[in-house]
Amino acid sequence: MSKVSLEFVSFLIVLLVIAAAFDLWLLRTWNRSRRLQKRKTLEKDFTPASLKPGSTDKGLVQPAVQGVRSKPGAASPASAGRKSSRGSQSFPPVIEIGAAEPTAARSKRAGKTVSQKASLSVQGSSGRTAHVDISMELPEGESIRLTLESISPGTAFPAAGKASAENSRIQTMNAGVATAAGAEHPRLERGQPFLSSFFHNIQTSGRSIFSSFFSDAQTAGRSLFFLALAIYLLTRLIGLAQWPIYFFTDEAVQTNFAAGLVKGHFVWENEFLPTFFNNAGQFEMNVSVYVQVIPYLIFGKSVFVTRAISVLITLLGAAAIGWILRRIFRLPLWWSGVLLFSIIPVWFLHSRTAFEPAESITFYLAFLYFYMRYRNDKPWMLLPALFFGALSAYTYSPAQVVMAVTGGLLFLSDLPYHGRHKWIALTGFGLLILLALPYLRFLILHPEANRDQLAIVGSYWVNDTPLIEKLKLLFIEYLKGFDPRYWYLPYPPEGVYQTIIRHLMKGYGHLALWSLPFTLVGLLLCLWNIRLSKFRTVLITLLAAPLGGAIAQITITRVLFMVVPSALLTALGVSWVLGLFERYDGPELPDFLAVWRERAAGLVTALPALRETAAEQINDLGIREFFRRWKDRTAQAATTSLGLARVPYLTLALGLFLLLGSVNGYMLWDSLVNGPTWYHDYSLYGMQYGGEQLSSALMKYKQDHPDANLIVTTSWANGTDEIFSFFLPDGVISSTDTIRSYIQNYIPINAQDVIVMTADEYQTAQSSGRFTAIPVLQTLPYPDGRPGFYFTHPVYIDNIQDVIAAEKAELAKPVEEDINLSGEMIHVVHSRFDMGSLADGFDGDPYSVIRTLQDNPMFLDLYFPASHQFTVFHVRVGGAPTKLTVKIYPSNGGDPIVYTTEVPRASDYRDLEITLSTPIDSNHIRLEIETVGESPPTHVHVYEIQMEGVGWKSGIATHSP
Repeated sequence: MSKVSLEFVSFLIVLLVIAAAFDLWLLRTWNRSRRLQKRKTLEKDFTPASLKPGSTDKGLVQPAVQGVRSKPGAASPASAGRKSSRGSQSFPPVIEIGAAEPTAARSKRAGKTVSQKASLSVQGSSGRTAHVDISMELPEGESIRLTLESISPGTAFPAAGKASAENSRIQTMNAGVATAAGAEHPRLERGQPFLSSFFHNIQTSGRSIFSSFFSDAQTAGRSLFFLALAIYLLTRLIGLAQWPIYFFTDEAVQTNFAAGLVKGHFVWENEFLPTFFNNAGQFEMNVSVYVQVIPYLIFGKSVFVTRAISVLITLLGAAAIGWILRRIFRLPLWWSGVLLFSIIPVWFLHSRTAFEPAESITFYLAFLYFYMRYRNDKPWMLLPALFFGALSAYTYSPAQVVMAVTGGLLFLSDLPYHGRHKWIALTGFGLLILLALPYLRFLILHPEANRDQLAIVGSYWVNDTPLIEKLKLLFIEYLKGFDPRYWYLPYPPEGVYQTIIRHLMKGYGHLALWSLPFTLVGLLLCLWNIRLSKFRTVLITLLAAPLGGAIAQITITRVLFMVVPSALLTALGVSWVLGLFERYDGPELPDFLAVWRERAAGLVTALPALRETAAEQINDLGIREFFRRWKDRTAQAATTSLGLARVPYLTLALGLFLLLGSVNGYMLWDSLVNGPTWYHDYSLYGMQYGGEQLSSALMKYKQDHPDANLIVTTSWANGTDEIFSFFLPDGVISSTDTIRSYIQNYIPINAQDVIVMTADEYQTAQSSGRFTAIPVLQTLPYPDGRPGFYFTHPVYIDNIQDVIAAEKAELAKPVEEDINLSGEMIHVVHSRFDMGSLADGFDGDPYSVIRTLQDNPMFLDLYFPASHQFTVFHVRVGGAPTKLTVKIYPSNGGDPIVYTTEVPRASDYRDLEITLSTPIDSNHIRLEIETVGESPPTHVHVYEIQMEGVGWKSGIATHSP
């Protein structure tokens, strides 16, 4: 069995297990609903029409439906003690049912029965109409009569079987005679076509299932919640390996590190079970690697499996959204939060990848759910809240800032509550210390890791600038995180934000523009109810979300936490708007929504009340009396008015479910069909397309040409070594290099060498003049059909070595320029740079870089207009083994005085410093920075140069005019 089919079968088994569990739950719910429905049927008391009034048959009782009361303030036994969402009125009207059917009646019905349905309605004293739909099983040949009676407020129910003489609003309906199947009943007759019978059974079963799963609001909510989770899961798993079209190095490295951890017996770089994994100098991965260990052992390396594990984790976050809206906010449409969360465009994209931010946000949502439960009704849930908070912080480094701020604000916000539950709070504090131990170990082993990581991402916090300037930059970046243009426009403003197209669904924006009004409504609701902890918690998540990116620069992965408050606020807004239209027969609205529905009813009745009041003589009433009567008449009408509430709950719920489910389906279709060609830049700064596709082409080419030496370009993506390690076994690729190396240097090309280059590199090679011919052996197209990768065998021109030697001689000539350093114009002769400028080496920024084009060592000759007594030379370099040489030419002439220092290879930045015990007077200094062990042409990186002397220190350099 092939690897792909094995993965498919294995994952199909997992999905079947999930489906089986879901089916068992559905069957259990269905059976419970049927038992409840049967119990209700047995409790109803019907009287056959054949019994005349006054009959002495003791086995039967009088009519079952005694009355329908719509008296304000009445409460049914099922809802006794439950606070009404509308003042003193309770909806729907209470139906009181008579005594249970005697045994004799049930035994009589034990024979052949026929299903019958009846619908009755009656207008009450308030002018409103009550409706009753009844389904019953009747013995064949019998009929019943149902009476629905309206009882005036304050009137007791009449005795069973007797109608109230005072009330004429009585509707009697003959339910008809029960007939046997095959007679007059419209059931299928024997001998009808099999297909008709089949579809009739399907229809009957469908109605039965529908009535079972949507029999009441609570059951319907649970059913829609699980269906919403199923939609969320399907819209992630379908076509998971095909879109996003890139398989990024940050995804591949998760499984690669998991494989390395297993092979190293869970020891990584001399650490057992490391707290964080070093990825290109950044310690930021933890949980996202460990969760890939078991899948790697079972399935090996697979794009689908790597991403699917992340998808299954994010399913917890989607469920947490629904649980928060149900358990904490008590929303009738609580399940809609799952679908609203699912169709946030930026989340739709990133939840289909194996990027660690998606997993971190999932744990953050779980933290919020358990914390809200702790704050609401379950104090012990503080412990799982802290556990998931720690998981979020360990999964993604910017989450450490978000979690710290969220936790601190929640602690201060709910401080009195913590004091009332001090024992559980103290227990949580002890658990927090245990959870922090791995991080403390990390800080001990890597004390400079956090600072270096901030430096790598370009954070201003590591710059040598005043604190007030850093706080100012923090405030500016923080405000950018709330800019609606960045979140809602399909294309954020260029030059203001760093927008990478592979993180953006074309035409959607990061957040859906249509959701903005609902989000604003939810925000106003939270501000209106800010005294309640649950609303403060949502606002705290909103305040904390941008901080992960504000400490450096706003990028979408760093501020992806914004999807959490966005989903919650949008769900609150949608529930508020739809709650105005939901009929009172639905589930009880929470108080913060019910009050607005009452106000909506007042607004609806205000205009008619104004017309009635204006009909009176305003001159006789006076202005004050006029407004008082208008207010009283409006309030009186509002107590009996439905306001905007006209739509049944089930209709509203199913309509919303179909709408949001359709949006999910459309986004899935659009991304799979149109997504590959949304953008046409598939290069390093675009989609970085080609990980799986290029690897498959290389594997096939190697199988067809075993003697070929494949030399593959690295210019199309970040971390191509990790990508090739994920897809290819050892030996498929001979080496990795770009065609530019063959253009700048003479590298013999053997007959078996096949150089794989991108389309841009192919054009560069053709125009370089270095090759007589570049035969194309094979091409690999981009998704839009253009050639993307070329398998070639270039042929050098005859005098290639002379051409390259002449060009190198020209490039070896030094560059001369002047810079202003500490108020002095200094003449500098230095190596050619291909990255940065001379001023970048003296700008005071320890992370701006200058890099040589080919020289090793890099040299700088500095000629000062006046002599200085130099004492200290300081150079900051990267992780390569480096040697610093300082040559000081005395002002009075003579040979230079030479000082050297050297540092070995490391993973961090290093500072090389030479301090002179005796100052030397000089106006000519030569600095040489050499990467040890590498011969030119190579690149030498320098990040900062500083010099000090007696009464003199190099300041920030500027170019000469």
